[in-house]
Amino acid sequence: MKYPKTTIDSEYLTMQEVMNMYRLSKPAIYSLIKRGILPQGLRLGKSRRWTLTELKEAEKALRLKEVY
Repeated sequence: MKYPKTTIDSEYLTMQEVMNMYRLSKPAIYSLIKRGILPQGLRLGKSRRWTLTELKEAEKALRLKEVY
């Protein structure tokens, strides 16, 4: 069986990858989620996953709030 190629938008990022991407600690990421700045992400058991698209959309929304 052949599987379709995945794109970066369809891949899920782990907490560690998000921490590395933003250069923040785990408590800082959870603080941003609690404040509504970062999306909740997808819960898989005890872990969370995010798509790059949803994180970029949150960044764009945050930039718009800072401007206005």
